[in-house]
Formats: sequence, C-alpha cells, structure tokens
Amino acid sequence: MSAPVPLALDRLEKRYGAAAPPALAALSLEVAGGELLGLIGPSGCGKTTALRMIAGLTPASAGRVLVGGRDITALPAHARGIGLVFQNYALFPHMTVADNVAFGLRMRGLPAAERRTRTAEALALVRLSHLGGRKPRQLSGGQQQRVALARALAIRPNLLLLDEPLSNLDAGLRTELLAEIQALQRRLGITALFVTHDQGEALAVCDRIAVLRDGRLEQVGTPREVHDRPASGFVAGFVGRTNRIPAERLAGGTLRVGGTLRVGGTLLPVESDGAAGPVNLFVRPHRIRVAAPAGGAGLPAMLRGTAFLGDRIALALEVGALEAGGVPVTVDWPVESAPPALAPGQAVTLSWDPADMAVFPADHPS
Repeated sequence: MSAPVPLALDRLEKRYGAAAPPALAALSLEVAGGELLGLIGPSGCGKTTALRMIAGLTPASAGRVLVGGRDITALPAHARGIGLVFQNYALFPHMTVADNVAFGLRMRGLPAAERRTRTAEALALVRLSHLGGRKPRQLSGGQQQRVALARALAIRPNLLLLDEPLSNLDAGLRTELLAEIQALQRRLGITALFVTHDQGEALAVCDRIAVLRDGRLEQVGTPREVHDRPASGFVAGFVGRTNRIPAERLAGGTLRVGGTLRVGGTLLPVESDGAAGPVNLFVRPHRIRVAAPAGGAGLPAMLRGTAFLGDRIALALEVGALEAGGVPVTVDWPVESAPPALAPGQAVTLSWDPADMAVFPADHPS
C-alpha cells in the first residue's frame, strides 16, 4: 500500500453566497512529497482562496483538505502543522527577529530551551543568525522575508505554503531570494505550494504548475508541458509570451497529420485535429522564422519596427487577419545573430514548424 501524498485537495470549493459563482469550484489536486507546486492564474482566479483554505484561514464550503492522508478540513489553523509565508511578511514590529521566529513555537507551548534551539536553527537556515536581536524595521525587505520564512520553518511543518512571498521586493532581490527559497526547499525536502502572480517565477523554480481560471483548474503539468503544450486557449495565452492570430480551419485537409488553416488568404499546415471553423493559433515569438525578401511558403507580414532588449531583438510585425485589420505579431531574434537588414514597411514572410503552433476554437475560453 502506497503512502498518502503530503497534500491532496478533494473537490475543494468556496462560495460566498448561494447565488454567487464559486470562488473555487471543486478543485482536486495532489502535491507529491518534496515537490514545489506553483499555483498561478490571473487576479481573482481563486489561487489565494485555495491557499487560505489549505492553511485553515478560510473555511471550505465543500470538499476536503488532506495532509498525509489525514482530513484536516475542520481543524483550526494552528493545529494543521502547516507553515505559511505571507505576502506582507506579517512580522511583529515590537519583537526582535528571534522572538518573531519563535512566536509559533511559543503558541504551541514548546519549552524555552527547545524554542531557542529551533529558532537558532531556523535563522541559520536563512543566514540571519547575526541579526536575531534586531527589530524588523532595522532590516531590509529581503531580510524581513527571510525572517518570515524562518518563522514558518521553525515549527517544522508538514507543508509549506508561500503566498506571493516576493511581490513586495524589487526585481533583482526577487530573483536572488527566489533561488534561495528553491535551494532551501530542495535541501530540506519539504513539500511546498507556491502561489504567485508572476508566471515567470513559477516556470523557473516549480516542479509542476497548476493554472486556475475563474476558480477552476485549467491544466496541471511540468513547466515545459504547460508552456509548450497548453491544454486550452486560455493557458496558451496566459502562460509565457505568445502571439495570438485569428484563423479558420478548413475541412477536408489532405495532410498526413492534421489539416489546413487559412490566415487571410494564406494556407498553413497544422498538426492538431479539430472541426472546421474559426480558431485562434498561438505561436511563441522565439519559434518564428523571418525571411526577407517576401515570398515562399509561410505567412506574409510587414515589419513595423525593431527594439533592442539586451538579450534579444524584438521585431514588431503585422499580418492580415480574417475580415479584420492587421494583427500584431512579435518575433524574438537572438542578439548574437543579427536579423536580416530590414526597414519599417518592408514585406517579409513568417514561418514556423507546425508542431510549435497551438490551435484552439475561437469560442474556446481564452
């Protein structure tokens, strides 16, 4: 008999009023031992609601939260053995760093000697042993977030919940602390759920990503699976940078795999099945090739401008769309390989491998 997973959500639901749509709708999800799972989605999608229900800060309307196979849905927050790192740190300004870290231990009634030992261990983990006597106002934002992380780890939690812990930090510090959190989580082997509005953070450090929309789970998979093989038009447009181009799928395609798309007056092969009709095609900027002068197989386009972005050159182009004006398309060109000499207004041809394109019905939620 296999051991129960550290965290399982069984049709977890939250409603604020019988007539209101669910803030979270029958969410079922498992987090494996030692896994760092990212929970992402637009504002209001239910990701923070889900985290608060797991932590015991928001009661569930239906469903269950199981930690290690144990149903904790009805338990108060302090009895769940879960460590929580808040977005706003939630440090007590009148307490020292060490007292902040020891707060959860004191609430659990641990003896003073054990509190001191665990506090010292937790501060050492986040490299703040030398700052235990300071007050939070004497620390930088990154140091305060480390204190919040140490406080969560001091209780030796069964599960670590991270609620957008880096959103109040500048970009450089966010990247540094994100790497530290990932390294610490790996070293301790702790199971963690990471809620973030920054999909780039989730793609960079998470073992798997769960994408929510309007309280419902759209897709769960590894970062590469979710990025390269989206399950819906919404995921294709939300995760990572992409181009979205209206098109029409034609019936009776003669290709060995899939069928044919028409974008304006141009026919393109597609490697996915589906009924004829309006669709949206999604293709990543770095997957598109640009040929100049125009001609040959591909999608005609016009260059509107270029921008040097340090690690790449962004080409802003425009293609024709069905019964509409021009559709903007962005192409990323590696800075090490200069693009062909192009001038605004020049006609070019765009092409890509059919396998690099995702196609979804135009009426599919996106």
